[in-house]
Amino acid sequence: TSNVPVLGITGTGGAGKSSLVDELVRRFLKDFPKKTIGIVSVDPSKRKTGGALLGDRIRMNAINHPRVYMRSLATRQSNLALSKYVKEAVEILKAAEYDLIILETSGIGQSDTEILEHSDVSLYVMTPEFGAATQLEKIDMLDFADLVAVNKFDKRGAQDALRDVKKQYQRNHQLWDKDVDTLPVFGTIASQFNDPGMNTLYKAIMDTLVEKTRADLDSSFEISKEMSEKIYIIPPSRTRYLSEIAENNRNYDKQAMSQVEITQNLYGIFKTIQAVTSSAVEKPLLTEYGLNDDKILGQAQGENRPLVELLIAEFNKIKKTLDPLNWEVILGWDEKVNRY
Repeated sequence: TSNVPVLGITGTGGAGKSSLVDELVRRFLKDFPKKTIGIVSVDPSKRKTGGALLGDRIRMNAINHPRVYMRSLATRQSNLALSKYVKEAVEILKAAEYDLIILETSGIGQSDTEILEHSDVSLYVMTPEFGAATQLEKIDMLDFADLVAVNKFDKRGAQDALRDVKKQYQRNHQLWDKDVDTLPVFGTIASQFNDPGMNTLYKAIMDTLVEKTRADLDSSFEISKEMSEKIYIIPPSRTRYLSEIAENNRNYDKQAMSQVEITQNLYGIFKTIQAVTSSAVEKPLLTEYGLNDDKILGQAQGENRPLVELLIAEFNKIKKTLDPLNWEVILGWDEKVNRY
């Protein structure tokens, strides 16, 4: 039973450890159709109430499988990342002859090194949002972790964060002769299906487990050389895409209503001119440029002429605010109606 490899996973709360474990389990089940896996997830107990959520299973979809056993434990103490019963739980899973055991801690902060005592290979999960690069000096697990996952790699600045973590890992482990790009630090998006970074991380974990424990877990999982990149339905540069469409529609409606109001005013003035000049025929009174002033004034009687001149002036003033295309539509409207 001592030959059963234990993978310890730790990291700060909210780093996506449970989602990452779920993705690792899914790949393991696909990679090894006959092997079994046991998971022990430790959740922190609240100091005030003494209770623990035990909510890791909520994020895990792949555990509902006959070859997977999952158990949640509470730390029973607020200042610890592991329960004092973890050792016994792991021993029971080893006795049950599971092929791989995953131990996930509650992740209470920057110092979760106690998981090293219970695991053969350790994975530290973090996010790109750790602040300044100097903050990495405070993370003990970067000194001891066999592998590091920078999860939520779709966050802004993730590439720079990955570079900083790799350099810190190189310093902490004194790996000056190694190329930074070959270090076991991976950018992952555990929430994304078939993420290239998760595939690479899984393969690296299995290879490290075999190398350290000589376990019968030679992986045939195929990976690509791609980096993790978020697949967006709408790219970040177009995050206001729908808002822009809505704004354009609102502006169009606003402009259309403005043109309708102008046209109604013109129509009112025109009907008044018709009434004053006793002209029943509209066509001869309108031209492609506006009103047929000469024709209208020729029909105006002496006492009405000053009023007609005022109406023509007001009509021409308002018409300047009308879109020329709309004036063409007005002129051709009767013809269009007759066509249909």
